[in-house]
Amino acid sequence: MKNLLLAATAILALAATTPALAADGANAAKPAHAKRAGHERHPEIRRAQHALANALTALDKANHDFGGHRAKAMELIKQAQAELNAALAYDAQHDKK
Repeated sequence: MKNLLLAATAILALAATTPALAADGANAAKPAHAKRAGHERHPEIRRAQHALANALTALDKANHDFGGHRAKAMELIKQAQAELNAALAYDAQHDKK
């Protein structure tokens, strides 16, 4: 079970940094502060957000709970999503100064 979680984490990290996902991540909805001068300010964060959303969807469709580890992984993904949103909000707030 631990190996399954480690493998899923490694795949998620790899997916978040894979350039092929850039186009998919670029199509995700972006808040107003995300674009500056016609380019994405934080493409890595956007790709990570997209990868986390995909991982959450995949885990939600899993056929059983893996002894509670699936639910814990989903909880941690949601925490990671909240942290990424907070990072973008922090950047937007400090960009105004």
